[in-house]
Amino acid sequence: MSKEEEERKCSHCKYRGKVSTFPRTKNLGYKKKCVSCDTRDTTRRHTNTSDASKENNSTSASAQTSTRPPTTGVLSEMEWHEAAKMIRDHKGHAFEFKAVVHLDALLTEIQVTANDDTVSDPADHVTQPVESALMARQVAREIRNLTDY
Repeated sequence: MSKEEEERKCSHCKYRGKVSTFPRTKNLGYKKKCVSCDTRDTTRRHTNTSDASKENNSTSASAQTSTRPPTTGVLSEMEWHEAAKMIRDHKGHAFEFKAVVHLDALLTEIQVTANDDTVSDPADHVTQPVESALMARQVAREIRNLTDY
């Protein structure tokens, strides 16, 4: 008895029939769904796909409201104190933060702190350049302190 003459039960309904009555797969085998179940599922799949694409392409007001701010090609710019306030306000919550942050105020503060630690006499207080690795660690430490992560 060849494989096409064997009986098979549809995996989605009560239909039982010869394997040759079932639709073929792409690799020329036979599906486990009967013709009616296969056409029903295919129709549903195409209907759901077209509905989803209509929703995604809609220009209605409800489709334009989003939790994400509109993305423009230009990043916003802000000072360190503004960024620190934003990070503090969103502490413990996920938020999208795309901005160029100017760290001049923070780096000046780090330099003053570094100079205060190294200079014992205030009369000898000279602004010394702080290494970039130290600055990067200090910036990371400040952000960690703001977020508690």
